Amino acid sequence: MTTLALVLLGLFIAVMGLVGVVAWRSRIMLKLGLRNIPKRPAQTVLIIVGLMLSTVIITSAFGTGDTIAYTIRSLGARTLGDTDEIVSAGDLSTPFGRGYFEYARFEGLHTELSDYDKVDGLVPCITQTAPLVDVTSEEYVPSITIFAPEPQYYADFTELKDDKGHPLSLDDLGSDGVYLDEETAKDLKAKPGDTLYLFLGEQPTVLELKAVVKDSSSGSLSVLLMPLSTAQEILGRSGQINAIYVSNEGDRVGGAKYSDEIKDKLEGLLEGTGLKVETVKKDILEQADEAGSAFTTIFVAFGLFSIAAGVLLILLIFMMLAAARKSEMGMARAIGTKRHHLIQMFIFEGTAYDLAAAVVGVGLGVVVTYAIAGIVARIFQNTPLDLAFH
Repeated sequence: MTTLALVLLGLFIAVMGLVGVVAWRSRIMLKLGLRNIPKRPAQTVLIIVGLMLSTVIITSAFGTGDTIAYTIRSLGARTLGDTDEIVSAGDLSTPFGRGYFEYARFEGLHTELSDYDKVDGLVPCITQTAPLVDVTSEEYVPSITIFAPEPQYYADFTELKDDKGHPLSLDDLGSDGVYLDEETAKDLKAKPGDTLYLFLGEQPTVLELKAVVKDSSSGSLSVLLMPLSTAQEILGRSGQINAIYVSNEGDRVGGAKYSDEIKDKLEGLLEGTGLKVETVKKDILEQADEAGSAFTTIFVAFGLFSIAAGVLLILLIFMMLAAARKSEMGMARAIGTKRHHLIQMFIFEGTAYDLAAAVVGVGLGVVVTYAIAGIVARIFQNTPLDLAFH
């Protein structure tokens, strides 16, 4: 879509440049062509309404595509937080099958990347899914992602806050304390102080909810946050982890531009270890752009029928204008104008109509996009997909 926009911009500049040169060389024809616009206001309005149809369709298509892409990018950035890449021993889509490896592997990687300025944070962790029950509210969720990072490194990795904006620390949790994300807390009707049962084995692990967090950089919308040592004890994985989260230099979106370079660097350092590197942030952003472009393409494709009707309307309008101005054109020819002079007059008048219709069409297209975003936002208002006009 960006390429298409640049090509159309180039064509627009070329056409306007050509018309401008002709207008500069034929200023009398320019004045004669433009004088018809204020003389016939009703006709002018009718023509602009007919011409703006295509612009409204294209603008709303681009606007809605941008809105969808922005929403998915924002959701990905909110879910992953400062995480740009994940190092693991298995496929991230199957947490139960993810392999464990020694904590010493992280320590070696941390030392080797200490002077590499493209990486500004590493955190070792365990991620696992399991059912969770809130005993206090008597509600449950069938699957939640346990995210258990090392507090020492996690404090520098991301800024943890509760749902009221107060800073939090994993060091304050103790051996049985946990944090819960906002969405899951809402589903469980959970509040700080509730007793939770986490089912990871034959017997549930009893935990206490200490606070509800806004952002965990866990890569999951539904997350139970605890210290690494607590998860290792529950799972019987002392001295082991199953993932290393990597944060790139830059903000939450901008850091993804270094992902390919950092992936090559990490794969070189991890060669022969069996560990994989996945560029999760970059992949989500690319998928968002593809989704927006796909929607725009579909929208424009369906709108081609209306656009074609608009083009036909333009042709008919100017044929009717030419027919209605036979006497004027006859008088103009009688005083010495050539056929190409009459064509120039229509070109200048038509260009003015086009520019006015484009301005009106773009404005209405933005309004239509805003309306579409509002309607879709209401449809998804009870889901994590927070659709926002952009």
